[in-house]
Amino acid sequence: MEEYVEKYGILPNIPQLVFSNDRILLGRREVMNTESIIQNLSYNPCPLYPRFMNFSEINLSGLPGRPKVWANKKVIVPSGHRVNESVIKGLVETEDVVRFLESHSVEFEIVQPKPIQISKGKISFSHAVRVDSWLIG
Repeated sequence: MEEYVEKYGILPNIPQLVFSNDRILLGRREVMNTESIIQNLSYNPCPLYPRFMNFSEINLSGLPGRPKVWANKKVIVPSGHRVNESVIKGLVETEDVVRFLESHSVEFEIVQPKPIQISKGKISFSHAVRVDSWLIG
C-alpha cells in the first residue's frame, strides 16, 4: 500500500479518484461530481501498483488494504476471503443482479443496504446483496 501512496501521491482515508499520474480528483465534492467525466471516457485503465490494469485484469481479492471498489454506479465491499472474481465483476456490469446470480447458480443473500461511509459523509444505495462475505451495493 505504501508503494501505491508514493507512486500516485494519494492520501489514505480521503475519497479520491485516480485517473492517471497527473489526474487525481481529491475530496468528497470532486469525487461526487465526476459522473460526466467518467461517462465521457472511452477508455481508462485502473491505476494500480506497479502498472495500469483493465478492470477485467484486477485481482479484487488480492488488492492490498481491501479498498472499496466503485464501478458502474455500484460499490464492491470486499472481505478477507477469496471470492469468484468473475461473479463479482459480472455483478458490476449487470442491471439485474438477482437474475445474474441465479443464472450462474451463485448463493447470495439480499440484504438491507447500509450507507457507505466516506470522508465527511455517506453514500446510500437502494439495493444490496451479499455473495460469500462480500457486499455489493
